[in-house]
Amino acid sequence: MEHGPHGEPVKASASRRWFAVALGVIALAYLLFVAMMLALTGPFAYVGVDYWNTLCTLRFIHHNGFAQAYDPSAQAAFYRVVDAGRAESATCQTPPNPYLPVFQALLVPLALLPPIAGYVLWTGLGLVVFVLYCYRFGRAVGADHGPAALLKLALAYALYENLVAGQVNVLLFVCFGEAILACLRGRQLRGGAWLAGMLVKPQVLLLVLPGLAIGRRGRVLLGFGLTSALLAGISLAIAGSDGLLGLFRLLRYYSGGVAPTYPEAGMNWRGLAINLMPLIGGVAAWSVALPGLVATALAGLAVWAAPRRGDANDQLVVALLGSFAASSATTWHSHVYSGLPALAPLLYLRARGLLPNWLLNAWLVLPGAGFFLAAFGMAPKAGHPAAGLAMLSVNVLLVLWATRAAWRPEVAETAREAALGAGTRPRPTAA
Repeated sequence: MEHGPHGEPVKASASRRWFAVALGVIALAYLLFVAMMLALTGPFAYVGVDYWNTLCTLRFIHHNGFAQAYDPSAQAAFYRVVDAGRAESATCQTPPNPYLPVFQALLVPLALLPPIAGYVLWTGLGLVVFVLYCYRFGRAVGADHGPAALLKLALAYALYENLVAGQVNVLLFVCFGEAILACLRGRQLRGGAWLAGMLVKPQVLLLVLPGLAIGRRGRVLLGFGLTSALLAGISLAIAGSDGLLGLFRLLRYYSGGVAPTYPEAGMNWRGLAINLMPLIGGVAAWSVALPGLVATALAGLAVWAAPRRGDANDQLVVALLGSFAASSATTWHSHVYSGLPALAPLLYLRARGLLPNWLLNAWLVLPGAGFFLAAFGMAPKAGHPAAGLAMLSVNVLLVLWATRAAWRPEVAETAREAALGAGTRPRPTAA
């Protein structure tokens, strides 16, 4: 095989160039689609829609406190007065945001800003935090953290969805990354405490927490439990018992499918079933999706039951990746942007030479490719369901890979040796 001036195989160098071209096309498509949606619908109908939903709750809290913060009727009555005479696109007609009071309190200052200024600030802050944390995590685990690598990560479709909607999942990415780093350094209690920060969206931990129990990671669970109790105590002090009861009622409202949660765009088996229903009917759709859901959940727990052998840190991160991807695929409410924390274990395992490069690239670009092919080739509203189904397929691939790597570590070791043979030497685990 021919080699380039730096010793790299010519074929590999060409594939990298084509991948860089693909990333450039995706970046351009992002900009064009956002510009198109702003021109067609204005702000907060598509661009910033989740930020607006959150802002409605934050503004209610700012004026009325937390006691009725989770009461849809109280919020609706408040905004009937506030929004009187406003254009329809500027009104608050959504149910309250279901975050714990302690997390809502951290976001309340956004209610003091004009909506567009607040969205721009929140989105810019999310992008900056993401890039800086990719740099910080990459340095810690020995992953490539140069400008080209950071640009590649910043074009991940999960981040695009998060920024355009105005979501909070960059914070979950930081919490998951810090939990992994703490565990790699032997600080299990601290790792569990960082995991508790992901209770902003507790469904992402659906299989991670029972997996930690199966894997006998008691100190991680203890750190999680103590920090969760602290967060619950602060929330109780902020909102009172009536406020927390209102939150539990609101969660039932959301899980019942009444609220506008857009489940057809989910990256889970439920999303697959919903998209199949118009084609083959509800019974047949769930006959396809339910076995996949059960098998994925079992595999996401099985990664923790594998015998401990080989590198303990590698095995832990493999299990975290497998159970997180399985949670994303099986939980009832799961959109692509909620999968952003998966990037942390992906970067670690890629830096260690264990994860195939194509699998990381699939996570980065496959949902985006599905989105744009459907949005421009079929209809704009088809984009997000296509992205969700693409990410479901990636999640299933990650679960299968993690299960195999956990139970047959020699397979992952073979991949590492192949990487070494190609000149890609795994870096240190955690600085």
